[in-house]
Amino acid sequence: MKKTTLFLIFFITFFSCENEEKPLIFSETNFASEEATIIDINIPKFDENSKVSKLINEGIEHFVARSINDYGDDFKIKSIEEALNTFSKENKAFNEEFPDVLQPWEVLVDGEVIYQSSEIVSIAINTYTNTGGAHGNNNIYFLNFNTLNGLVFKIEDLVVNNDSFHSLVKRHFRRVIKDVDNYEGFLFGDEFYLPATIGFNDDGVIILYQAFASAKSLNEIVEFTIPYEELNDHLKVH
Repeated sequence: MKKTTLFLIFFITFFSCENEEKPLIFSETNFASEEATIIDINIPKFDENSKVSKLINEGIEHFVARSINDYGDDFKIKSIEEALNTFSKENKAFNEEFPDVLQPWEVLVDGEVIYQSSEIVSIAINTYTNTGGAHGNNNIYFLNFNTLNGLVFKIEDLVVNNDSFHSLVKRHFRRVIKDVDNYEGFLFGDEFYLPATIGFNDDGVIILYQAFASAKSLNEIVEFTIPYEELNDHLKVH
């Protein structure tokens, strides 16, 4: 009887470990050049030969390609290589038309996996592009992938009720922006709105408003994390 009990314990433990969700394995891939156009792109690439990993990699690549060359609804470029070739050709054409402008164009992208669970992979991507202007364009985005199908979660896929989540974020935003009675000067006088994307880390959900969303200071980024203990009734996955 004792041997049977020990065997059952071993079997259950082994079976549970075998079926436990393992984190997706990833490495870093790089695109770099310091010729006429300055290019430095570092993004995660998921290594497993699976449909989910392939879709996540494609999602990251399509996002980065679009951040390099965005032509709105007519945007067709899917690969980073093609986007960089187009960017370099446009840089060359610009230099031929304006030979006195010596400033090289730049594309800088840094992507990092900031959170993984059995349900979600959260990736932060910092992009900077400069096409010869006085200031470049710097943005931080979060991509949240469904680990079951490799597709990108929208905010409404992640939260139980958009209105209640909106209210929770608004309360935290007010605590961060203590020196104003309203949002004028931070959100261009608009009604409070959720950021375009949210991120996940070990502590909670990251809320980040881009510098361009702040009229008070073009260099200011509003960022804070809402702890998971406050989000138990708000999140569908984490």
